[in-house]
Amino acid sequence: MEVTQQQPPGAGDEKEVRLQIVDAAFAVLQEVGPTRLRVQEVARRAGVSPTLLYYYFDGKHALIAAAYARDYSAILLQDLALMRSAFDEAHDPVGLLEVVTTSYSRAFMDADVRRRRLDALAAAQHDPVVAAAIAPQQRMFIEELRKLVNGLIAKGWLPETIDVNAFVMSMLAMPFGLVFQDLDPSFEVDMGKYLVAILPTAPRA
Repeated sequence: MEVTQQQPPGAGDEKEVRLQIVDAAFAVLQEVGPTRLRVQEVARRAGVSPTLLYYYFDGKHALIAAAYARDYSAILLQDLALMRSAFDEAHDPVGLLEVVTTSYSRAFMDADVRRRRLDALAAAQHDPVVAAAIAPQQRMFIEELRKLVNGLIAKGWLPETIDVNAFVMSMLAMPFGLVFQDLDPSFEVDMGKYLVAILPTAPRA
């Protein structure tokens, strides 16, 4: 049943209501895309009035940006958990390569996640509001990757002369290699060979 409340909820409920609206917006966004998204439909799905929705979001662009940012953040957190797990499980550079290869191949087989990742980044390319919304998550993810790479250097698994920024950018590019398979099924991606190509010769533990 549609809620007709016109006043904002109490402070304790605001976060929950906002997330409820964002989740509804993302569901509509996935169905009809950003150009056909209607604020009234999002409000209906969220169970709030359009007036209450506008209390939280300054228009359609802000709503779309919040929806993309929330989903993109969830994807990045999954990526980060994957990398941390791989680094924690490995006991030497060769083992790290094997774990990361297996983990990445398994994690990025989900075509829907790949599409959602690209949708958010494509939207950011064309909409500065979306770009501003996902930028903090992207910066956080890059900083966490830098910490992980510096940890590998400290262990002696990567040479101290490595260009950390270039290495991190290569890691960020890995998920997008599989996108070529979505565009052209005849294109094959070997994650093991990709990792070997970007990894410099590292001291053995």
